[in-house]
Amino acid sequence: MRLKRSANLLDKAIGKNIQQRRLQLLLTRKMLGDLLGVSFQQVQKYEIGQNRVAASTLFEIARILRVPLRYFFSKHADRKSITASIAYRRRVDLRGRSSRQFDCRPRAAR
Repeated sequence: MRLKRSANLLDKAIGKNIQQRRLQLLLTRKMLGDLLGVSFQQVQKYEIGQNRVAASTLFEIARILRVPLRYFFSKHADRKSITASIAYRRRVDLRGRSSRQFDCRPRAAR
């Protein structure tokens, strides 16, 4: 059984930084989506923080937008709120509520 994990403040801060850099480079969501191999709607969900960005996808976004990974974690982040959110999630994880099994197969094979 999978638990639905909602986006937190860090996801929203990362999304805002993706959007800011995309706009600086005058890229549309469709252009970025095409380069990533996802739809423009998926890029939009990343930018508003509705969907989490996987580490491999964030790495690819950083490459496309020509920025280091740390760029996405530095600006517009309310560090106190993010730290509190992460600390809360860890407490929930330690209580065993979010234990889940991981499927290591490639997405295409699922």
